[in-house]
Amino acid sequence: MAATNLKKQLKHFITSLQDQGILDVFFNQLQQLNSKQNPPLLLELISIFCQDAEISIAEMTHHLNSAVVDYDKVIAWVHKLKGGSASIGGKQVAAACRELRLACDDKHQER
Repeated sequence: MAATNLKKQLKHFITSLQDQGILDVFFNQLQQLNSKQNPPLLLELISIFCQDAEISIAEMTHHLNSAVVDYDKVIAWVHKLKGGSASIGGKQVAAACRELRLACDDKHQER
């Protein structure tokens, strides 16, 4: 019974994230890959993304807080985060990365 409630809560949460535009249809495709033969696949992909995202965000923060910002390094980390988020259906994270990339390009050209 508890497992059924958790599954319903998870489904509702995922639907809510999709309604908000946070997750896109690619996430649905990943869910379909999650089969009975390999149930932890989606969980593993999300865990890897979260670990990589944490590193990418820390590196971007470090470089952006430097006295002299190396925009090429920031852009490289933005690109990595954008690719990871797009690969799991993280639509808004990918969109935020595009915006940050444009801002970095603008600042890089101003120097």
